[in-house]
Formats: sequence, structure tokens, C-alpha cells
Amino acid sequence: MNIIDKLYIVRRALIAQIRNEFPSALEITTIFPCRNACKFCPQDKWRNVYQGKHRLTYDEFCKVLEKIPKHVRIDFSGFSEPFLNRESSLMMLRAYQSGHQVTLYTTLVGFRQEDLNIIKDIRFAACQLHVPEDTNFKVPDEDKWLEAYKLFARHVHYDAALYYLGYLSSKMKSELRNVRSINSVLTRANNVHPDIAPPLPRHKGVIKCWSSGNRFNQNVMMPNGDVYLCCMDWSLKHKLGNLFEQSYEEFHQSEEYHKICRSMSDESIETICRYCERSRSRFYKL
Repeated sequence: MNIIDKLYIVRRALIAQIRNEFPSALEITTIFPCRNACKFCPQDKWRNVYQGKHRLTYDEFCKVLEKIPKHVRIDFSGFSEPFLNRESSLMMLRAYQSGHQVTLYTTLVGFRQEDLNIIKDIRFAACQLHVPEDTNFKVPDEDKWLEAYKLFARHVHYDAALYYLGYLSSKMKSELRNVRSINSVLTRANNVHPDIAPPLPRHKGVIKCWSSGNRFNQNVMMPNGDVYLCCMDWSLKHKLGNLFEQSYEEFHQSEEYHKICRSMSDESIETICRYCERSRSRFYKL
């Protein structure tokens, strides 16, 4: 084996290690707006700035999926409840059958028997439920929600059922399994209302994103194909590109992408990273 071959093997090993530590993901927002109006999701910020089509279609998703490398995980979460779009379950199945890892984060609002018939054989890389309580995420009919939950839980493995801010009813406590509360709510880069999550001071100096390792490869797509920096960008400050019009690789070479990269060491460049829990205000070897 010559030196070129050895260098190639080392390079491939390093790429694999980086991918495992900071996995690439694309969150799919399938519908606008989200009727759940959970308090930990700053829907008001999103409603005020988003412009474009309100619903991603299955055909549009299939075209986008062809552009996304197989190592990129497809997350059905984004800025709205996936099952509010009647075609989301078909999108999940298509992504899974295409060889991508698929994750699901859902409140089960809109989930039906038809969805179960489509997704029941998907092995989700991660699956979390956000369950109703009395403060953050309320439902008008707990019995109806529990029917959807029982249908889902009998056939689909989920990792945990989470609730935020409030308290579960006695009925919920008796019916749910793997349920736990989350005491803290992210500010989402200071987009969440300050009464819910106190704002963070601006990070100074050299910072690093502990979620992406400054690769900025965990992005979120809107129903109109626009791709933004990450799930913290509810005010849509950092548009990287549009997957209806560009390749996946192109928006990771965009002017906005490079600006964000520079901002991690240049404090004069204003980005949401300066106000985010996932940034660390200290020196790292990048």
C-alpha cells in the first residue's frame, strides 16, 4: 500500500469520525403554521416573517430527497407538527426506503389510522412524543388525544414521552409510559417569550456550536424549500439556500454559510449563535 492509499484511508476514517460526532441532519417542516401553539415554540416570530407556500407536497419532497446525501438524517419535526400535513407519513416512508435514517418528533395531533398503516414498519432512529399538559401544550379533548396515543404506541416504538412547563392530568399519568418532565426550556436563541425562558446575554469572544461542531450541518427546511441555519432560527435570520432550486452541497457553500462560519471567531458579525444555548463562549481548537 503506497502513501497515497494510506492518506486516503486516514482521511476517510477522519470524515467518518466527524460524521458520527456531529451527524448531518435536515429537519423537514411540512406545513405552516402549526395550530398547536406550544409556548416553547415561538410561533409568533415564525408567523411574522415566513412567506411562501404553506404545505409541502409529497412530490416536492421526493424531488428534494434525491438531492440529499444518504448520510444526512431526515428529521420530521421542524417548526410544525408533521401529522398536520396529510402526506407527511408518506414522506417518512419514502425517506426510510431510500436509505436515510429517519427521526420523528410529534405531538400526535392529526395522527390517524391511515398514518399508522404507512409508518408502522419504519424503524425510527429516534422518536419522541410531546404530550399535553396544562400550561405549554393543551388539547381540547384528552380522550381523543389518548386514542391517537394508544394507536401509535401499540405499533410504533418511541423513546420517551416528554412534557414541559406544566402538569399532567391524572388520566394522562395513568395512561402514558416512558413519560418524564423537562424542567428547562430553551430560549431558541432568545426567540421564545422572555416570560417562558429568560433571555441569554450575548456570547463574547470565540465560540463554538456544540451541536454541529461549527459544521452547521443540522438545518431546517420550510414548506417552500428555503433552508435555514438550524432549529433555533425561528426569526429566519440565516437563509442558506433553497432545495427546490439548489443542490444540498450548494447551500453549504453559500455566502450566508461562510458568514456564519466567520462569525464564530469574529465577534463583530451578528448571528443568532451569539444568543444560543448551543454556543460556548470560550476558546476551542476548531
